[in-house]
Amino acid sequence: MGNASRSENSITKFLLREDEDDDAYERPQNNSAPTTTTTANQKQPITKPQRSPKVGDPFVDLGVMLSIDSVYHGYQILNLIGKGSYGEVYLVKKGSNNLALKVLELPKTTDREAAEAIDREIKILKNLKHPNIMLFIEEFPLKDQMDKSCVGVVTEYCQKGTIGDIIEKDQHVNINVWRVLSWYTQLCSALMYCHEEGIIHRDIKPSNMLLGEDDTLRLCDFGLAKMLNSKGAVTYTICGTPLYVAPEIALQRPYAYSCDIYSMGLCVFELTCQQQHEAFYRAVLRERDKIPGMFERIKLSSLKDLIRKMVEPDPDLRITANNLYKHPYMRCYRYLTGNPDYSLNSNEGADIYFLSAIIESIVYEGLQASESNRTLPVITRAVSCILTFINESCMIELLSKEQQNLKALYALYNDSHLSATVKSDILQIFLDFIDMSEKCKKHTAVTIIDIAQKCSESDESNITKFISLILEKYSSFQDTINNQLDLREMPKASRILRNRK
Repeated sequence: MGNASRSENSITKFLLREDEDDDAYERPQNNSAPTTTTTANQKQPITKPQRSPKVGDPFVDLGVMLSIDSVYHGYQILNLIGKGSYGEVYLVKKGSNNLALKVLELPKTTDREAAEAIDREIKILKNLKHPNIMLFIEEFPLKDQMDKSCVGVVTEYCQKGTIGDIIEKDQHVNINVWRVLSWYTQLCSALMYCHEEGIIHRDIKPSNMLLGEDDTLRLCDFGLAKMLNSKGAVTYTICGTPLYVAPEIALQRPYAYSCDIYSMGLCVFELTCQQQHEAFYRAVLRERDKIPGMFERIKLSSLKDLIRKMVEPDPDLRITANNLYKHPYMRCYRYLTGNPDYSLNSNEGADIYFLSAIIESIVYEGLQASESNRTLPVITRAVSCILTFINESCMIELLSKEQQNLKALYALYNDSHLSATVKSDILQIFLDFIDMSEKCKKHTAVTIIDIAQKCSESDESNITKFISLILEKYSSFQDTINNQLDLREMPKASRILRNRK
């Protein structure tokens, strides 16, 4: 885990962007969208983005660009589900499939930059194929009700809306942390893929994270995305949503992929600090002295450590998407949340970071499990993980070079020519080995308990329950020995027998 003083300094100062003009963060009186500019010498005013209109708002029920119930290119228009400066998004149907149709008004021929932005977004969406990125279906030209030239972009439809919708209603204040971590690992996977493809998203925020029916995250809205042509390339365009923008962008400095990681870190911070959105907004952009206190409200120390790495002010020191995805804490979260692309391996048992996150999850969830009188899925997975490690530690003892001789002894144990004394001696060897294996398991358990106590000294009752569970599960190792034996004789075992006769 990182240096404590440096970590505290990062959280206290990660939003203190030197040379900033505080007036740039004044709240606007009207709606504002993420902005972009390539001006190098003029500061870009940064204002709080207002939410996009949603279905049910009085002025968006019918839509402006397309007629409800009309059919365009085989897609029946069902309803308007979103609206912004870019155009409108409709829920459409083709056959039995519900899809989303984004209608973008084509700019005038003189607005070359806007036209290139639309072309770039469509090109990027076409080329990205990842389970956590919104699926592109097709695009086609069309004219809207006012006979303007538009382009329609059809994508999959995610009926649960966005994580931004959850935050707008302040439903995230009491959200289950493991649900957040499931989204977090999926977003990390999507960003790692984008960065490997040379693409910076540049507008990572909760409202650009769609949720499918099974709560699967889909990263969307690549309208501000940028493709870098070579490794080590940087860009300078000021863009993004002020609340989540990285400091290097706000300070008009060159930036690259790490700006997405900063924005992701801030999103995770907001989702797990148990603060209402308005309070979080004020703290980040104005009342920055409140940030350390908000940060301490995050329950998992492992998560706090990762957030520190993501919101590191220096982009050169900030953790990359690839290193973040492979970090022991992240691997732990993928395992505990049942991520299908992750399978436990024996190397994890030797990783103190992985083990500490596993134990922390048991301590954190233990109280909830006892109050609800049921076993939570996270605890089930975590305990299973620990028991696997203990079992593997015994297997290592069993399958080591010296224990191969033990197998040969067992193979000779049923030899009818052996005297009762020799058989008794062989049996004692096995009993000694079983005792040694039990000690091995207990030693592993003690190591785990030590980690647990460092994670949370105040939750002794939960740790005690966990210890009891481990030791109850493994009272004997005899069956394991029998199941692992092969019947090969080995020279050293034969010598042992000869010496005992």
